[in-house]
Amino acid sequence: MSQTEASAQQQVWKADEFMAAQVYIVRAGLEQLVAGHDHFGPDDIPEHKTFGNIVGNAIKSLELAHVIRHYEAHRPEDGIIYGRRHSRRVAAKGRMLSLYTLCSRAAAVEFLRRHGRVVESRQRELAI
Repeated sequence: MSQTEASAQQQVWKADEFMAAQVYIVRAGLEQLVAGHDHFGPDDIPEHKTFGNIVGNAIKSLELAHVIRHYEAHRPEDGIIYGRRHSRRVAAKGRMLSLYTLCSRAAAVEFLRRHGRVVESRQRELAI
């Protein structure tokens, strides 16, 4: 089965889980942005919400919809090697993960709004 077929199967037969995974992914991206990081990875989703093999297809779907994109930075001093880093989860045993960045904060907020998730609006303080 191709990735496209697998994604379609998940969207049809596991629609709630698929959408929940997408919401957690976008929310993780926003949370990392608020924390001052321009990237996030699958290990930024709470471990109890990993949705098995759905996350990979949910990420691909969000990439195709231009909500997120692959993170291209190379910062070895931060542990980022050409857009990848070692997972922070003990169970992952240090495997390398692809990192992502939001295409637009506004698109991420709108995605969450359209899928019934409230996003707290924060006013930025001006440095004077």
